[in-house]
Amino acid sequence: MTICVEKASFTIKENKILDDVSLSVNSGELTSIIGPNGAGKSTLLKLMSGDVKPDAGKVYVNGETIESIDVKRLSILRTVMSQQSSIIFDFYVDEILAMGWVNGNDRQRVDVTKQVIEWCHIGHLIDRRFGTLSGGEQRLVQFARALLQVSSPLGLYANRCLLLDEPTASLDLSHELLVIEQAKAMARRGTGVMVVLHDLNLAARFADRIVLMSEGSIVLTGRPNVVLQEDLLSEVYGTPITVECHKSLNRLVVYS
Repeated sequence: MTICVEKASFTIKENKILDDVSLSVNSGELTSIIGPNGAGKSTLLKLMSGDVKPDAGKVYVNGETIESIDVKRLSILRTVMSQQSSIIFDFYVDEILAMGWVNGNDRQRVDVTKQVIEWCHIGHLIDRRFGTLSGGEQRLVQFARALLQVSSPLGLYANRCLLLDEPTASLDLSHELLVIEQAKAMARRGTGVMVVLHDLNLAARFADRIVLMSEGSIVLTGRPNVVLQEDLLSEVYGTPITVECHKSLNRLVVYS
């Protein structure tokens, strides 16, 4: 399963948000998009999901142009968790989760839903109305819905893509780790995962590949140790940034 953006550009009211960007989401890989505010990260994710169309360039899903794929089939191939997901009606949490099920019958949905609830530790929220939840709890439920949408009773994770825009926003430390660890677990099952992150340490710890963006363009793509360079990050973010290999943790640590 691959979603591929080729030479895409996107403009809003004469402001170029993306400029000649090429990038792919690959099965079995967690890719993190990082960069300062206004770099074009969320817009790039929207192009990959098919929510917006590029002014130039193309987006392909398994070799097909994304606009040629009908909505129902696209919802099976990829799922999206955006920064802000408003729920107009005050549904119960189990109803919110059910909205994400597209891959089987109701009996299969019940079995897979139980699994996802366990993964996300939200069993205590199932009988609550969505509007009564805290912001962090709502994010967890939306994340669980996204996982349910890319899950399958047959375990066919490799032909799915999971697109996450700042999924750890409003979460405390333990739930930040829970979300990223579950996203990483989906990648290990074969799903292609693309996640926008502001926390460079989460990207350093969990990403197989990092995409650094600035001013609508991709600056560098590669493994964390390739992209997370002090001089480069300091220039892109406009502030001194230090990157060290923490000996006891055996991973890169980023701080300013």
